[in-house]
Amino acid sequence: MGLDIYHYKISKSPKEEYDYFEYKDFPIAWLEKNDNESFIAEVIEEDEISPIKVIYFEKIGNQRKGMNLDFFYFYENCKIYTEKEDFENLLKFINEKSSLANKQNIIDNFISKYVSGSSFLWPSW
Repeated sequence: MGLDIYHYKISKSPKEEYDYFEYKDFPIAWLEKNDNESFIAEVIEEDEISPIKVIYFEKIGNQRKGMNLDFFYFYENCKIYTEKEDFENLLKFINEKSSLANKQNIIDNFISKYVSGSSFLWPSW
């Protein structure tokens, strides 16, 4: 399994059955600042009795590989990042040997499409 970095945006409904993150996984400060019940839903997962609070999303962009080792010290695996600086910092970690297309992808699909209160970054490896 390799590195994938996703730019997601909050959505009022899922495009696929499991297009959501648990509410509790979002940074508390972000939740308090963006206290908007309209984007919070409840679902009951398989083998569960009680519903869980979730936030639906849609994918805006993704970057596969092309980052240097410092990236893995700065970002945590499977953690949600919500601030614009988190998106802008991606440029610092592009591998020198990586193509210009990777840098342009980060600019076009992460930084330029960032929407405060809606966008979030999710690295996975």
